[in-house]
Amino acid sequence: MTDPEVTTLRDLFPLDRILAIIAVVPWIYLVYWRFGHVEFAFPVLVAQINNFFFIAGMVTRRPPKRVTTDIRFWLISFFSTYGTFGPAFFAETGTPLVSLWISNGVAACALMLSVTSRLTLGRNVSVVPARRNLVTTGPYAYIRHPIYTVVFLTYVSLNLQCFSIINLLMTTTVFILFMFKSLAEEEFLKKDTDYVAYMQKVRYRWIPFVL
Repeated sequence: MTDPEVTTLRDLFPLDRILAIIAVVPWIYLVYWRFGHVEFAFPVLVAQINNFFFIAGMVTRRPPKRVTTDIRFWLISFFSTYGTFGPAFFAETGTPLVSLWISNGVAACALMLSVTSRLTLGRNVSVVPARRNLVTTGPYAYIRHPIYTVVFLTYVSLNLQCFSIINLLMTTTVFILFMFKSLAEEEFLKKDTDYVAYMQKVRYRWIPFVL
């Protein structure tokens, strides 16, 4: 007979938690690398804070109720999530297009949206499409993918401050990948009637009243 008081290693570190920790190892290295190799700029600081939020959310996330088995969705999620390493490691110094007030203002908007979105989302964090608790408050009451909007705004601010053709191409690629990731997540989640109702109520994915 099993002692109910005995806690096994599997109880402490379930498979989903182990996978989440493995998934964020490259992000931990990226945070460390940025401190030593990237000149300080406010958009870079915002990107670092976003990374901290992502790491914390992943290692503390709640277990999923359902996870996609569609290999296409896994690939889209992998390339979009880790595609952000391209601009992080290979961005050029570039040329500022506008004053720092404007580029840093865009970054500040990204930071405020990031904080409110992450606090609202809580432990319902996923890389691949998965069914956890449906969040419909805070920024999620206006757009369905506010954290991806944070990514877009952060890269816009970086381009405004450090523009080059290479930077534009890399960040545009990331934009497109995250758009496909949004569509993949919705294709998976709309199998649940409550998510369908949420989509009907909140009609915009990334920009309120626009897109």
